[in-house]
Amino acid sequence: MRVNWILCNKEEYIKYSLSDLLIKINNLRSELLETASRQGIDSVEVLKKSEELDSYIVKYQQLRSKLPKNK
Repeated sequence: MRVNWILCNKEEYIKYSLSDLLIKINNLRSELLETASRQGIDSVEVLKKSEELDSYIVKYQQLRSKLPKNK
């Protein structure tokens, strides 16, 4: 994941990180689909990819919750 330390405030940093996380999540979804297609849904690799994807989704949700709510 990229890190840009030049950003002025916390909100900008979070938005920047969110876009990186979304890219990672989308890539992992594609990899998961490809792996499941090749090896079957019950394979160990699919389980590992699924767990990795879940961890990035949780990170995304945690960061997203730190952004101020739009009114």
